[in-house]
This record gives sequence, C-alpha cells and structure tokens, in this order.
Amino acid sequence: MPSDIWSSFDQFNQPQILKEAMEFISIMEDTQTEADILQQVMRYIGRFGATHVLAGSFPKFGLERRRQLDHIILGAWPSEWVSHYFRSGYVYHDPTIRMVREKHLPFFWRDMALRRLPSEATRIMGEARDFGLEDGFTFGLQTPDGATIGFSISGAHLEMDDRDRDRVTLLASIAVDRALQLKELDRNPPSMGVTPRERRALQLAADGLRENEIAVRMGISGHGANKHLRSVRAKLEARNTPNAIAIAMRLGLLR
Repeated sequence: MPSDIWSSFDQFNQPQILKEAMEFISIMEDTQTEADILQQVMRYIGRFGATHVLAGSFPKFGLERRRQLDHIILGAWPSEWVSHYFRSGYVYHDPTIRMVREKHLPFFWRDMALRRLPSEATRIMGEARDFGLEDGFTFGLQTPDGATIGFSISGAHLEMDDRDRDRVTLLASIAVDRALQLKELDRNPPSMGVTPRERRALQLAADGLRENEIAVRMGISGHGANKHLRSVRAKLEARNTPNAIAIAMRLGLLR
C-alpha cells in the first residue's frame, strides 16, 4: 500500500471503519481502469459533499506541461481548471502541495486562512473557487519507494468529522494503491507463461466466439483451440473460461 497510514493499520481500531476498508479493498480488486476507480471513489466521498478528487505526485521544477500531467494518478478535477492550473505553472506555487511536502497532517483548505500565505498562493486558492473548488480536504500518502502523493477532495462545502477524515484517508490509500497497480500493469503486463497463441484464443473467447469459431479465426483445428483454452485456464488457475477471461483482464493480458 502506498501510505504510512496503511502500514499503521492498527490505529484504525474502529470496527466500522475497518469493515468499510475491507469492503473497499474487495471493490478495488474488481476495478480495471482509472475510470472504474474514480467511479467508486466519487460514490464514497459524495456523502461528505465532495464532487471532485485529485491524486498525484509532484513534478520537478521546470518540467514541461505535458510531463507534469503525467504525474496525475487519479483525476476528477474540473478540466478547465486543470488546463489553467498547469498552463499557469501553479503546481510550483500551490499552498496545498507545499503543506503536503512539509508533512502536515491532513487539513481542510479553510484552515489555510489562518496561515500567512504568499500572495500568489492566495490567488491560486481564490481562482480555484471560481472553478467550483470551494472547500477542500488534502493529505499526503507515502509510496514504498519514499515518494509523496497528494490526495485532495473538494466540493461546495464538506461535512466531515474526525472519523470521516480517517475513513477518507484510509480509503484513498487503497484507491491510490490500486491505481498504481493498474499503471504498472499497463507498463509491464505479466505474461504468467501465457503464449501469444493462447492469449489470442482467450481474447477471441472474450469477444464471444465459440471454440469452433476460434479455430476458424486462428486457422487451427477445434482440438487445437480447445487445447489453447485448457492450457491458459491451467496457467491462470481458472475454474473455467469465463473465470480465465476475468483473471486475464485483471492482469492486463486482454484488452
């Protein structure tokens, strides 16, 4: 998991929070895309008044805009604000990022009014409100390799007590972990020993073709198609072909 929060799981000794976390882990295991993850995250944080979420690592100073956008891990921020934000170089002056870098505890944006912010930081937060990011809650997560990830939710007005903050922080860690897993699978999909021909047969099965149709499409015998599917089921330790398809999709072996 990408955060110290998860490694110190025992601090969340409230049964309901732990129960929700385990349920959320199960839900995250079934997600296959960033959009799937965002749908579940938005469904959860909506109860607190949040309508937007953003998670990302922090680009080095001077990085070109396109490369800055690559640092977004989960993004459901207003698109117009994202364009304006990165075009204006705000990532290097954002007070929420600075506070995460300084290892502050989770904080509400409204609490920053108590701090003496530089004029540019104040302008950034004011402009964010113009794009619908009026009230927010931000915290940092740590990856195993020591990188820091900022996680923010925002809406017109957030209603969260201490337990709610614990919930959001823990579930964010689970969601970010899954997002990082999927990104890694995109970069380096595991083969699990599955050959290209076996993968092709399974992909055709996933497309709805029967064994005889798979055989025709691949130019092999029906026995050959059956052999490919039996082999891939064994390698993926699947109960049947639909189960093998589900496992392969989760591993990134199929589109």
